Amino acid sequence: MTSSFQKISDVFRPHYNVNFSIEKPDGSILLT
Repeated sequence: MTSSFQKISDVFRPHYNVNFSIEKPDGSILLT
């Protein structure tokens, strides 16, 4: 599960770094 989210994060990050995904200091990712 973690690897799947990490792959999705890696794909979406360059496109929606600020607007779509927010990575918190504890390592969790919130979708806004």
